[in-house]
Amino acid sequence: MATDIWIHLEYKSRKTKKYKYAGEFNVLRNYDMFSLLAGVTHYHKPLYTPRGLPGGVCECIYKEYKESVLNFHTPSWLSTIEYCECLDAADEIEKRECKQDGREYDPTWLESYNLIYDYMRTFDEVGDYARIVFWFHT
Repeated sequence: MATDIWIHLEYKSRKTKKYKYAGEFNVLRNYDMFSLLAGVTHYHKPLYTPRGLPGGVCECIYKEYKESVLNFHTPSWLSTIEYCECLDAADEIEKRECKQDGREYDPTWLESYNLIYDYMRTFDEVGDYARIVFWFHT
């Protein structure tokens, strides 16, 4: 059975000190990444233990998770730096596995994940605090 991830981006406005919704992202399945984010696929130990929904989470994110008829599980959140660490680790794993298997490395899987990171960095650079809030469905 396939596992999917729901990733939302929100940022804390330096002016209002409240989180604002910035959007939802669709990414390619990468079970190494899923594992590093929250341990859901059990390929690797997660870099950060799943934390549940964060305090102060945007109402629309909270409602989507709590009111869904889907069987969502393992909610968590990460800061920009934490997310970058997961990206780097997953990319290294993918490169190593390709080398071991004699496959050519294809970074296509990384593009959608990097887009999220770029948005997060942009918010952080202007003084807001970005985080992703995510969960899974199996």
